Amino acid sequence: METDPFAQQNRVGLTTAYTPQFDDVVHNLQVMFKSITPAMWTLIAGVCGLLGLAEIVQTAGIILFASVPVLSFVAAPVLNFLEFVVILICGGVLFSLFAPLKLRMLGITQGDQTIAELIDAMKPVFLYSLGSYTILVFGTMIGSLFCIIPGFLAHGVLCLAPYYSSQGTSPITAAQDSFETAKNHIPLVAMATGILIFAGLFSFGFTLGVASLLGGGTIQLIISKVLAILVQCAMFLLGWFAVGSVSLTIDTAQTGERVKA
Repeated sequence: METDPFAQQNRVGLTTAYTPQFDDVVHNLQVMFKSITPAMWTLIAGVCGLLGLAEIVQTAGIILFASVPVLSFVAAPVLNFLEFVVILICGGVLFSLFAPLKLRMLGITQGDQTIAELIDAMKPVFLYSLGSYTILVFGTMIGSLFCIIPGFLAHGVLCLAPYYSSQGTSPITAAQDSFETAKNHIPLVAMATGILIFAGLFSFGFTLGVASLLGGGTIQLIISKVLAILVQCAMFLLGWFAVGSVSLTIDTAQTGERVKA
């Protein structure tokens, strides 16, 4: 059994050892929760904190510069871009987490890890995961420009790429492998994509709904923003767990590996 994260560079043409089912995804999701160490939960919490901070800075900056039209015109797109970059980085961090997490799920590594050891295990694949996650996000955005269905399809054929990159596959190869593999696992990929779309729509709708219900006062704005950040982080993690568990299930079906009970 390979333990080197860079050992397998291309999955196209691999013989599927068994056909993954919904029950396999549920089982692997349960093992994921059991395998996440305190250090991993700390890292996940840090990612959520960074997402929240980016949202606060973006909102505060827009409000601060709103009274100066020229500055507001420049600040808004810059702050939005910076928040977008933070989201991409957070996605790259979370998916690179699958490098050490998969080894724990297979029973190859055991015991607690320090934050430093965890980061050392993630560093070799972080840029790969970041690149693949960026391709996934931009592909979905470009597809969505033509309507929700093309966006849904674009996400579906690319959604395995960030996970594949966490196992040492370059972004371009991971995107190609994801496209080829997703066609053979349409139900599972559609389920993961559907959950992610639901998470995005729920987060967007919740944010608008709370803001309209609470009104525009300062205290109400702060409360609505805090609630919105909590929901956005929860939905971000929901999408990560959904896509990650499906990706890992398909990957282990291709390699013939079995996660521990």
